[in-house]
Amino acid sequence: MFHFTKLGDTRLDRLGLGVPYSDKSNIKRWSHTGGRDLRCRGNNWFIPYKTILSRSKERPHPATFPTELAVNCIKIHGCTPDLVMLDPFVGIGHAALAAQQCKIRKFYGIRYRCRILECGSHGLE
Repeated sequence: MFHFTKLGDTRLDRLGLGVPYSDKSNIKRWSHTGGRDLRCRGNNWFIPYKTILSRSKERPHPATFPTELAVNCIKIHGCTPDLVMLDPFVGIGHAALAAQQCKIRKFYGIRYRCRILECGSHGLE
């Protein structure tokens, strides 16, 4: 995943992907929580995905990723409807599905092969 910004100073909302504290005493112990039961998920994300039984039928693209990965990337940017999203390698459209799931109104995808996009566009309205 690449994060491109115009000036390189875009702030990330790391608690947008926050996970609850397992030890609830940490909520009061750490002043930076502001009383919220959320901590930063960290730099490594575990994202379970559905097993692929037939790659040629289910994911006919050589570089697929779970939609949830793109959803997480959107969430750390604030997930506001006025966000503009560009996927320069749209592939089968998982980033487009993530944008739709996060209610992003402006999504631009650049594709190289129309055949691949047709496979992914079935989930989009």
